[in-house]
Amino acid sequence: MTAYDPTQKEALPGIEVVTDPYDACSDASVLVVLTEWDELRWLDLGVVRTRMTSPQIVDARGVIEPAAARRAGFGFAAVGLP
Repeated sequence: MTAYDPTQKEALPGIEVVTDPYDACSDASVLVVLTEWDELRWLDLGVVRTRMTSPQIVDARGVIEPAAARRAGFGFAAVGLP
């Protein structure tokens, strides 16, 4: 499992922490958004899609625009949001 967090510099048990959000998407089958970092709001979803093995996004923070994700070819689910 790979994660991006601009404040986390050390590896976590079972998780590789990378310094670039696009690197976290490489070979991923799903992108799960669990934080509200501004960097995630401005991701180029086209680039994200080319790096992933399966275009799926689960957004638990309301960071990714659902219509933009769907236009880019992602399956999209928002969880825990009103």
